[in-house]
Amino acid sequence: MIQCFYALTCVCIVILQSTIMAYFPFLNQCYDLLLPFIIYLGIFRSVRGTIFIVLFVGFAMDSITGGPFGLYLTTYLWLFFGMRWIITFLHVQQSLLILFVVAFGVVMENFIFIGSLAFLSPGFQIHRATMDIVLKQVLLAAITGPFLLIVFENAHKGLDKWLEKLSGEGNG
Repeated sequence: MIQCFYALTCVCIVILQSTIMAYFPFLNQCYDLLLPFIIYLGIFRSVRGTIFIVLFVGFAMDSITGGPFGLYLTTYLWLFFGMRWIITFLHVQQSLLILFVVAFGVVMENFIFIGSLAFLSPGFQIHRATMDIVLKQVLLAAITGPFLLIVFENAHKGLDKWLEKLSGEGNG
């Protein structure tokens, strides 16, 4: 049931990001809104319960974007397992580092995207406008990312309570 909630959350974010946000010019340079969810899954949830969702959303984004197939999947997997690795050394859940993990994720995603463009396009150059967009995304992620992580955590806790109540009513 939880995996269905995760999948539904991802589908809603993909729809929001690919259709609704495209109509607002001030949002077209926003960072990938799936990053905070992938980071949330990497930090707060088990690998066994969430790896399918990371694969699903990576394939979904690769299918609807015009980039090289596997770019989003690779990015999300690196980010997910990077967060899993980081929490083995740092207690991100209970520290101020939680304020910076989404901004770090945006930097990492842009690094992978720009690196793949540089690898696939001989003579590729990074323009100042690109760096300005990346900087805006990182700043926006630093501001909004922690709030999104809190929203995801509270939604999950609420769903857990609802499922517990629902299963308790079924037993009684």
